[in-house]
Amino acid sequence: MDNNFDPLLVKNKFSSLIARLHDIGFTDDLISKTIVEHPFFDLFENNKCLYFLRTPLEQIVNEVFNKKDVFIDYDKPIVSEYLWAGNMYFSLMNEFHIPLERLFLIWPLDVMVNKFTPYHEMPTNSLFDNYLKEEKKIGILRALKNKSGISNRQLAKLTNISESTIASYYDNEKLIKASYQNICLLANVFEAKISIFKKKSSFVMVSTYLFTEENFVQKFKQELIKYFDTDENIYFVRTYKGNDELLQMGKKYKTFIYLPDFALIKYYHERLEYKFLKDNQINMLVMNALTKEE
Repeated sequence: MDNNFDPLLVKNKFSSLIARLHDIGFTDDLISKTIVEHPFFDLFENNKCLYFLRTPLEQIVNEVFNKKDVFIDYDKPIVSEYLWAGNMYFSLMNEFHIPLERLFLIWPLDVMVNKFTPYHEMPTNSLFDNYLKEEKKIGILRALKNKSGISNRQLAKLTNISESTIASYYDNEKLIKASYQNICLLANVFEAKISIFKKKSSFVMVSTYLFTEENFVQKFKQELIKYFDTDENIYFVRTYKGNDELLQMGKKYKTFIYLPDFALIKYYHERLEYKFLKDNQINMLVMNALTKEE
């Protein structure tokens, strides 16, 4: 896993993207619609932060927003409200695990910008509480229906989901708990991404910076112990070691967890056997550790 990046760079670049799109002349509606619908922004749910960091803003504007030969004047001052809005979308996605597409569905860019006063002087928790209240009031399904103009009767005809069931989905909790088949049918009708219906975003920034936080490391260690089904007191190696050092550890401890490679290592007859985690497994265990209650 290539995790050698600064999470703050990702947040700053996303915020800059929102502000520069406004400077270029894109309307708030178009920016919101594109972020909700365009597959490029799936990269956050798919945890492709490095791809986002390596893609120039000009290329994003060109390929995603269909504006050719764009010139971005990086010396031009950024409108504070739009930079703040980008920061808040990213913080709500990263810290509170709300899918980005749902954020822009419930709070399109013009709504978020209007939150600048008074929320730019308040903790992010205050904005989060306000978002949850409004998401519940507006409703995910109602927001999708308002955009499409489709009635409950028409939705029932298209999906073969009963009108009474559809009516129950105005309650976000019931919608999120709906069967996968029904979610897919609704997503198809509204041409919406499945992530909009998820309880929590899959986005997580797995960076080297994260593993410098002692509290997180201890929680992640517990997730690894449970996943590998090993003894609670298994030897845990947090720093890079050479092959000879690892072999000596194998001789001494027989089995140990090697954090730098996200691996369980076992010693067999003068050799080491590695059981590596896949990137998606690492992401999911990191998410479990981040959302683990104290």
